[in-house]
Amino acid sequence: QIISEQQSKLFAHILQSDVAFFKRFPSGELTTRLMSEPQVLRKNLSQFYITIMKDTLTFSILMGIIFYIDFWLALISFSFIGLAVFPVRKIASKLKTINLEAQNANAKLSAIVVEIIKNVKTVKAFVCETKETRDFDDSAKSINRIFYKVDKTNAAVYPLAEIFAGLTIALITAYSGILIYKGLKTTGDFMTF
Repeated sequence: QIISEQQSKLFAHILQSDVAFFKRFPSGELTTRLMSEPQVLRKNLSQFYITIMKDTLTFSILMGIIFYIDFWLALISFSFIGLAVFPVRKIASKLKTINLEAQNANAKLSAIVVEIIKNVKTVKAFVCETKETRDFDDSAKSINRIFYKVDKTNAAVYPLAEIFAGLTIALITAYSGILIYKGLKTTGDFMTF
């Protein structure tokens, strides 16, 4: 929300500038500053994909180690965590849809900016700065709502992962407790796992 507000303020400031300003700065540069830089900020703020890659690598290495230590406990772990694939697929599908919506909204906002900057003399001649600023603000807020959906969907991933991890740990602990009670494993074997 902060990014879209700053984007709207910057747009209003640019639009209120005199015509000499638009001669000094080409429309492409203004468009890039208004459209691309906020996108870079959004990408830097959202580290979702980097986290996924890091966690996937960590998970793969740990799974290899636990299969090496105790195949059956690892199989239980892997089977139960495998159930998490279904909700993750649903979330990924939702993210794909939302990202497509975000791309379309960004394209609309870009078109608004390019059209207004190229026709700034007309906008100023008819004193339409306020109307154009309002249109831009509406589009920027729409993009903000879309990115809020992305963040909200991303936020659902971590609690879901924690639930599956907690249930897996409980199942492994119970199974190990039975094996220890029957004398088939020692507490040390369980702790190593």
